[in-house]
Amino acid sequence: MTPLKVTEAQALARRAGFHQSCTDETGQLLAVLASSMRDAPILEIGSGFGVGTAWLASTARVRVVTAESDPERARGVRALMRDVPGVVVVHGDWAEALPHGPFGLIFVDANMAKHDAVDTVIGAMIPGGLVLLDDLTPKEKWPAEWVGQPDALRDRWLTHPSLWAVEIRTGPDQCVIVASKVDVQRPAP
Repeated sequence: MTPLKVTEAQALARRAGFHQSCTDETGQLLAVLASSMRDAPILEIGSGFGVGTAWLASTARVRVVTAESDPERARGVRALMRDVPGVVVVHGDWAEALPHGPFGLIFVDANMAKHDAVDTVIGAMIPGGLVLLDDLTPKEKWPAEWVGQPDALRDRWLTHPSLWAVEIRTGPDQCVIVASKVDVQRPAP
C-alpha cells in the first residue's frame, strides 16, 4: 500500500513535469531502512518534489531532513510536508543540511553528491549508519557503448574502505547501492 503523502508527492511531480523521482521499489526500500532508525536523523540529498521524502517520513521515528537546491521544488516539498512532524526541508546546497547530523541514514539522490562527495557523505554518517544511492542501471542492461567501460561511481562506493556495500536489484532495469559505515577502515580490495 502506497502512503497518501507519497501519492500526493507523485502527483505534484507529474504536474511539474518532473520525471526523476524515486521508484516505488526504491521508496519501499527507503521506508524499510527508515523504520530501523532509532537514534540519529535521516538525510535526503535532493528532494525533488518529495516522493523519497514521503517514503522516508512514512515510517521514520526520527527527524527527516531533506535538502533541495531548486526553489520551486523546495517550496513544493515544504507545502506537502507542512503537517508531517519531524520533517525539515532545507532549501539550498545539500551541505547546508549537514549541521542537522550526524545521520543514521542518508539517501543520496543528487548526482553531484553521488559522484563528487563520497567522503563528505560518509563523514556525515554515524558509525554503522546506512547510505542508499539509486538510479543505477544493472550492468547486463547497459547500452553497448557502456560495456567494458569503467564505472567510477560504482567502484568508488562499492570499494570504499570506510563502507561495507552491496548492489541490490530493485527492478528489471534498476538497482541501488546500500552501504554501511564501518567503525574501522577495512582493508582495500
